[in-house]
Amino acid sequence: MLIVDDILLFPFRSILWIFRELHQVAQEELATEAETITAELSELYMMLETGKITEVEFDVREKELLDRLEKIEERDARIENKPDEQPTETEFDVREKELFDQLEDMDELLNQSREIEKRGARIEEEPDGQPGNSEYDVEEE
Repeated sequence: MLIVDDILLFPFRSILWIFRELHQVAQEELATEAETITAELSELYMMLETGKITEVEFDVREKELLDRLEKIEERDARIENKPDEQPTETEFDVREKELFDQLEDMDELLNQSREIEKRGARIEEEPDGQPGNSEYDVEEE
């Protein structure tokens, strides 16, 4: 019975694990985004100096990268200016919490059913090791 329960809960646990991994990767990518843009800017300057791109191409690409960097800095400044406020939860975060709570409830139910099975096994087996030979059995006359 325990293996069956684990097999039935496996899809839910797998999906929850996938969501956690995706969330972690997205957070890491946001954290390193500014570094990536500065590296791209450095590469762009090198390409201009070596003559691989023209000044017009350089200006266009530099403007795009600087705009992205500015948006990131604004986002970070907004976050730093609101240290007392709790960050708003996204729909994904709310759904992740709901799924995690449901999984915890399922685990709790599973543990309770295991306890009930253990108690049932103890009740069926008598001290002499013979199941069914108890004073509570009805004698046929």
